[in-house]
Amino acid sequence: MVKAAYSLGTPIYGVAQGNAVTIVDETVDLKNVANKIIRSKTFDFEISYSTENACVVQEGIYDEFVKAMEAEGGYLVKPEEKEKLQNAIWHEIIAQTPEVIAKEAKIELPEGKTFFMVEETGIGEDYPFSGEKPSVITTLFKYGEFKEAIDKVNAITVYHGSIHSCGIHTNDEERVLQLALNIKTSCLMVRQPQCLGNS
Repeated sequence: MVKAAYSLGTPIYGVAQGNAVTIVDETVDLKNVANKIIRSKTFDFEISYSTENACVVQEGIYDEFVKAMEAEGGYLVKPEEKEKLQNAIWHEIIAQTPEVIAKEAKIELPEGKTFFMVEETGIGEDYPFSGEKPSVITTLFKYGEFKEAIDKVNAITVYHGSIHSCGIHTNDEERVLQLALNIKTSCLMVRQPQCLGNS
């Protein structure tokens, strides 16, 4: 979209690609974090590039985090639905309602669900969900040690969105410092809904 806007011949202000990522660790209240993420993820049907395109979650709390997200309106895409969603998301679904996306993907979306969650293990061209996707879809990754979380944030943002932003939900200030000193983005949001905080 930024490239298209630049090609119009009219001076504009543009930003970098927005593949913002947030880390969630085991020190936080997951209900509170899930509420922040959904408020950010569903704001304006995710037209903001600052929102949580991916969540990198500590493996010990991963299942509990998914349940907290589901309680806030998240729909965890089933393995057999993942390819259908992947085939659909690049066709007219930017900033669309979850119902429009579900219809395009031929997914039966339960009532009350306001965004999609897709589990992923890899990063890069072979894993399209690790890239930028301005829609109400967030990709979930697991991590073990905190250094692995930092490495995943950097790999995701280098693939699609360096110099934009990332976030972290932790009550361990040493981890905030470690992330701040090692990320490849220009902005770090701490314990905030990313799109709303960046805005």
